Amino acid sequence: MRAADTVERFDENILWFQSAQSFTEKASGAFRSSLEERGILPEESEDDRRFRTFLETLVGEAPIRAMIPALVERDRETAAFLVSIARKESSWGEHAPSKEGGDCFNYWGYKGTGSRGTGMGYACFASPEEAVDTVGNRLSKLIHEKKLNSPERLIVWKCGSSCEGHSPESVSKWISDVRSVYSKFVPEISRADSSDSRYTEVALSL
Repeated sequence: MRAADTVERFDENILWFQSAQSFTEKASGAFRSSLEERGILPEESEDDRRFRTFLETLVGEAPIRAMIPALVERDRETAAFLVSIARKESSWGEHAPSKEGGDCFNYWGYKGTGSRGTGMGYACFASPEEAVDTVGNRLSKLIHEKKLNSPERLIVWKCGSSCEGHSPESVSKWISDVRSVYSKFVPEISRADSSDSRYTEVALSL
C-alpha cells in the first residue's frame, strides 16, 4: 500500500471517529432513548437520565454542553461545583483559553498542563472528557478530603492559600456567583446522597 493511501485511510478514520463522537454527544431526550432501545447506546439509569436532562436545561447551548456525558459520571457534588465554577470563570466556555485556534476545554481557570500543554497560561486539554476528569479529580479532592464543600470554603479556587491580594468585593462576588448556580443543584445532591452509594466516592489523589 502506498504511503499516500495509508494517510488517506487514516484521515478517513479520524473523520469517522469525530462524526461518531459528535453524533453521540448530540443524542439526547427521546432520540437518545430510541438509540438505547436499539442497543446503539448503553442504557442510562433513571437517576443519570434525570440529571442529564437537568444539566441540558441548565446550560442550554453553551460550550460546556459537550461535557454533560462526563459530568453525569461524576458524583453530584463534584459535578455541581464543576458547573458552578465554570459559569463564573468562563461563562460555561464562552470565554476560555485556546491554542492554535482550538478550544482547550478549560472552563475553570485551571493552571498546570493538559495533554496539549498550556494555552494562554492555562492547562490545555485535548477533549471535554480529559478536562472533566482532571479538573473534577482536583475538585473532588478539595470537596471530599479537605471538606471544602461550600462556595465559601472553595474560595481557595480563586485565591489560593490567601485572599489578601484580592479585594473583599471580588471575593464576595465570586462566592455569590458560584452559589447562585450551586444552589440549583442542592435537590440533585440530596437525591443522590439518599439513593445511590456511588456518590460517596473517595476522591482521587492527583
